[in-house]
Amino acid sequence: MVVVWEEGTLYDYLFNPKKYIPSTKMVFPGLKKPKERTDLIAYLTYRRNRGYSHCHP
Repeated sequence: MVVVWEEGTLYDYLFNPKKYIPSTKMVFPGLKKPKERTDLIAYLTYRRNRGYSHCHP
């Protein structure tokens, strides 16, 4: 499965990782509150737009 990680796909994944990618072994229950998902996506977008790598604080 190839996933293009955009805001919509990330939002769906964060809601229910096992449903979105059934074969995942990662133990992450997801973020059930919509505000938590949108806040995380906003933070990741902020970091990406400033050229930060996901590996650096």
